Amino acid sequence: MFTSKLKIYFIINIAFLLLAGMILTDLILININHKALCDLEISRGHLFISFVEEKLKNSSRDGKFLMTDDCKYLLRKITHKTGFSCALFLEKKYMFGMTDLPETKLFMLAKKAMRSGTSLTSFEGLRKSFFWPQKKYLVISSPLRDGKQILAGISILFPLKKTYQSTIQSQKILFSYILINTFVLTFIGVRRFSKITIKPLHRLLKRAEEFDGTDDPFSLYEKDTNEFNNLSVSLNRMLKRISKDKKDLKKTVDALKEANTDLKNAQKKIVQMEKLASIGRLSAGLAHEIGNPVSIVLGYFDLLKREDVSDGEKKDYIQRSENEINRINNIIRQLLDFSREGDSQVTAVSVHDLIRELVDGIKSHPLVKNMTVEVSLCAENDIIFADSEQLRQVFMNLIMNAADAINDLKNISQGKISITTKTAQYSKPGSKKRSPAIKIELADNGPGILKENMDNIFDPFFTTKEPGKGTGLGLFVCFMIIEKYGGTIKASGKKENGSRITIHLPVNMDRISNEK
Repeated sequence: MFTSKLKIYFIINIAFLLLAGMILTDLILININHKALCDLEISRGHLFISFVEEKLKNSSRDGKFLMTDDCKYLLRKITHKTGFSCALFLEKKYMFGMTDLPETKLFMLAKKAMRSGTSLTSFEGLRKSFFWPQKKYLVISSPLRDGKQILAGISILFPLKKTYQSTIQSQKILFSYILINTFVLTFIGVRRFSKITIKPLHRLLKRAEEFDGTDDPFSLYEKDTNEFNNLSVSLNRMLKRISKDKKDLKKTVDALKEANTDLKNAQKKIVQMEKLASIGRLSAGLAHEIGNPVSIVLGYFDLLKREDVSDGEKKDYIQRSENEINRINNIIRQLLDFSREGDSQVTAVSVHDLIRELVDGIKSHPLVKNMTVEVSLCAENDIIFADSEQLRQVFMNLIMNAADAINDLKNISQGKISITTKTAQYSKPGSKKRSPAIKIELADNGPGILKENMDNIFDPFFTTKEPGKGTGLGLFVCFMIIEKYGGTIKASGKKENGSRITIHLPVNMDRISNEK
């Protein structure tokens, strides 16, 4: 494809250059030929003037030229046959022949020649031409002498039409030869150029395209030492380096694959160890959280076995046992909800719509109805891919935690929960790459978080609530859900200054692209 385009490009350029060169040469030849023809006409004109001068000398009398009838007849006959026009100035003006040039111009030129005593040549009038306007007439003006005395003046006008016509006829033939020569020379030049340049380039391209790293070195010209042969030598060196680099790259890739396999194995071991550690922490917390209510229930069962317990006390013990069993049931249900990842339905979720719906529904909740809930949703893009129910659980847990914290205040009516969103950039832990995200902040004016508890609030079964009021799994579940969808969740705040939960979640970039 490349060599074909190069060949066409060369054909066009060499044909244009040859044609332009020949036309320019032809224009120069036209001018030379025209000058030669004009010189010939000038010579003829001087012969005619000499002839007229001799005729007038023969008819002169008393040192003056006389225009006899024989002279007039002869001049009319000559001008008629030759197409010349003649203006003769003796004691009066004589005009022979027809011309569209003013007669006064011819007589003025004749007088000028008489005054100067020399022959004058000029070109007068304009005619249209194929290339540029051309002169229409050649005028020769000369004094007429009898010995050394100037007795008259003459101007002869030669129409140049026949001169141009002969040039045009020759140009038609010449242009035919120019076209034929252009075609022949272009054909020869292209064949020669193709042999010297295009074919070696084609071989070069074919060699480069078919190179697989195992081919032998090659040469464009077996015998000659020229630029193409030097190019083939350079190409062979480059191909050898590419082949060597390809082998080195293959070794590097194999080493990287092996390292990647080792890394994945190590990662699996780390994940497994982390799972075991998580299981250990969960087991310890679970044993503690379930062990306490189980011990209490067993204690109540022992009391119920006693005969000195009244019916009222038995009902009370049964009710308390039921409460502890419900507590165990809540812990187990939350653990089951957390572990049930396979049931999640990941779709495009509008965070703003979810927050508005949740806030509208929770305002009538007894725990929240006496508080102020402010919502400011300013993020340009709020679409994320997640399970809407799991995301609802996260926001519900955070709002209820904030409400629980505010309920510890003396004046609940001054309690305020604010939820804000904005567009942000964030980077995942361990990565420097920043990605577009939606930033969600949930703040309250509750008692805040103690500094020593800040690092533990997302741990399973960690709670600062009184026994029986919380399982310590709410924030842990929030942390795991947010991390599951590629986000981050952090807590901040000080004692008696309220707390703030900040969440970053990656947004759906397709929506941004479509809006643009």
